[in-house]
Amino acid sequence: MKDKKLLNFWGNLLESIIIGAVIGAVVGIYQLAMQYAVKGSHYMYSSKNPWIIIGMILAVVAIAVFSHFVLKRNQGVRGSGVPYMEHAIHHDHHIDWQKELPLMFVNSIATGFTGMPLGSEGPSVVLGGKTAEMVEDVINAGEEDTVVMGFGTGFGCAVLSPLAGVCYIFEEALKKFNFKFFIRGIAMMVTAYLVTSLINHHSVFHVHELPVLPFDNYYVFLMLVVVNVILGCGFAKGLVLAKSLLEKHANKFWSKYFGFALFAVVLVLNFVCLDWMGSGAHIIEEITHFKDVWMLVALLAFRFIITIFAGTDRVTGGIVIPMLTLGAIGGQIVCLVCNQLLGLPAEYNQVIVIISMAIIFTVVNKTPVTSSVLFLTAVLYAVKHSVENISVAQFFVTFVDYLPMIAMTTVAVVVATIVSKLIVKDGLYHMLMHVDLEHIGITHPQKPDAEPVVEA
Repeated sequence: MKDKKLLNFWGNLLESIIIGAVIGAVVGIYQLAMQYAVKGSHYMYSSKNPWIIIGMILAVVAIAVFSHFVLKRNQGVRGSGVPYMEHAIHHDHHIDWQKELPLMFVNSIATGFTGMPLGSEGPSVVLGGKTAEMVEDVINAGEEDTVVMGFGTGFGCAVLSPLAGVCYIFEEALKKFNFKFFIRGIAMMVTAYLVTSLINHHSVFHVHELPVLPFDNYYVFLMLVVVNVILGCGFAKGLVLAKSLLEKHANKFWSKYFGFALFAVVLVLNFVCLDWMGSGAHIIEEITHFKDVWMLVALLAFRFIITIFAGTDRVTGGIVIPMLTLGAIGGQIVCLVCNQLLGLPAEYNQVIVIISMAIIFTVVNKTPVTSSVLFLTAVLYAVKHSVENISVAQFFVTFVDYLPMIAMTTVAVVVATIVSKLIVKDGLYHMLMHVDLEHIGITHPQKPDAEPVVEA
C-alpha cells in the first residue's frame, strides 16, 4: 500500500512538472508575441505614411469583425476569461480547450495589436488553466485538480514571480490552502517559470533600482491606502455596473454591437493620444517622469473610464495591468503632493508607486498574500540587480535593510483589504462571474460522466 502511494506521489509530481513545462512555453510565447504585437501597433499608429495608416484602419476593422464572431460563439474568450475559468473550477466543469485555448491566444493578441487598453496577464491565467486541461486530456491522467494549479501558474508566469503564482493558486483559484496541491503546485510553478523566463524577460514588477523608504516617510502608507481604496472600489463597482447594464440590455442594438463602437473609439484615440492608450505597461514604466499633478489627474480619469468600458467583456483582454496602471498613477500623484508639500525626496517615488500598485491589486481582487508577495518580488529583483555579480552574503545583508518597509507594506495591504471589504465585499472576478450568471448564464461542456449542474 505504501509503495503504491509513493508511486502515485511521484507520478503526480512528474505530471505536474510536464504540465508546468508546457504552460511555461505557452505563456512565454504568448507574452513575447503580445510584446511584438504592441510594438508593431505603436509603430503603425505613430507612422505618418498614409498607406500604413490606411493599413492600420483596415486591420482594426478586420479584427473587430473577427472578434465579434469569436466572442458571440465562445463565452470562454470573453474579456480575460478568468470569471469563466473560476466558475469551471469551482463547479467542476469540463473546459473546451480545443476551441478556447487557440482562440484566447489569437484573439487577445489581435485585440492588443489594436491598442485596446487591456492587458495580457488575465489571458495568461486562463491560458495556464486551459493548457493544464489540455495536457491532462492528452496524457489521459484524469486529474481535474491540476487545472487549479495551472490557473495560478499562468499568473506566476505572466508576472515572472513563482512565489506569487503559488500564492495565487490558493488565494484566488482554490480560495483555501490544500496541502495536497502544495508540493505539486510548487513543482509546476517552478518548472513553468524556468521555461517561460527563457522566452520572456519583461514584468512591470521588475525594477532595477528600489531605494529603502525611511521610517520618517511612512505617512505615505496611510495616503496610499486611502487613495487606492477609493480608486480600487470605484473601479470595481464601475466595471460591474457597466457590465450589468450591457448584459441587461444584451438584445438591444447598442449593446449587441458595443464591441464595434469600442474598437472604433480605440482606433481614433490611438491616433490622437497614443501615449495614453494600450495596456498601461509603458505608463507604469515611465510614471515617475510625470511631474504635472493636474496632467496625472486627467490621465487617471481618462484611464479609469476607458478601462471600465474596455473591461465589459465585449472584447478579449485582461484588466490586471490596466488596474495596476491606475494604482501607479494614483501613487505618483501622492508622491508629487508629498514632494511639494511635505518635502518627500523624489528618489523614493519609484518604490512608493510599486507599493501603490500592490495595494490596488488587493483592493480589487481581495488577495492580500499575493499582493504582498508581488511587492516582495519587486524588492528581490531590485536587490539582485543592485550590485553586479552580487554574492549570497551581500544579497541577504542588503535584503535585511528592506524588511521594515516590506513589513509595513504588508500591513498596508491587509488594512486596505479589510477596509475595501466594507465597501465591496467580493473580489472583482467573483462579481463579474455573478453578473454573467444573473443575465446570461455560463455554459460549459459537461464531462462525459458528469451529472447536469443546475444553478441556484
